Amino acid sequence: MKRKFRLFATIEREEAWLEKQLIEGHVLIKTDGYGTYTFSDDTPMGKIKRRDLGVGPNIQDYIIRIDCQTFKSNSEYEEYCSFLKEFGWTGIKSNKKSGKLYFIGKNSDTNELFSDVESRIQRDIRSRNELLTMNTSMLVLYFILFFDLRLILHPSRAFLTPHLFEMQGSLFVKAFLFELPFAILRLGVTFVPIILAIFLFYRLYLSQKAINQYKKQVSL
Repeated sequence: MKRKFRLFATIEREEAWLEKQLIEGHVLIKTDGYGTYTFSDDTPMGKIKRRDLGVGPNIQDYIIRIDCQTFKSNSEYEEYCSFLKEFGWTGIKSNKKSGKLYFIGKNSDTNELFSDVESRIQRDIRSRNELLTMNTSMLVLYFILFFDLRLILHPSRAFLTPHLFEMQGSLFVKAFLFELPFAILRLGVTFVPIILAIFLFYRLYLSQKAINQYKKQVSL
């Protein structure tokens, strides 16, 4: 089995990457929905995992689609997967709490998980709402726990050695170089919430942009 980690700004980009993996012979068999992907290999166990998903020897004949749904119970989730399986889509093991579901099926003009633009709009709206609720709350928590405005305004505070910048010569160089990795770590932790906020708003922007583009197609 091969494990990879990737983050994607949109569902379309994630689907395109997963299809590229299929072309290269890697079948997604498990994901946590947050960026960690496990793919089958050519070992006997890997081939068994592929067969469990209904994937034949010609891996390139298949596609992966992502849906965004939340379920009140496990039985409701299983019922939804059974419904889609009747149309040739097999659910891939994923973390339902992420709000993202992964399905694999035969690639054909008549076999598409989202057969019209309206259904794609609804999927992207659900994805955007999930971003707003879950990621925003996580971002607030990060700001509370790690954000320190004093370190951003005065980076020298990241160095905890008393009177460090009053030292001179080799004593200063040794003390500075010794503490530099720890100071970088403290500053890095402080900047994590800012980086996450930028990435979140970028994802929201692209998600809303995709929704608007689909709506234009409907109105034409």
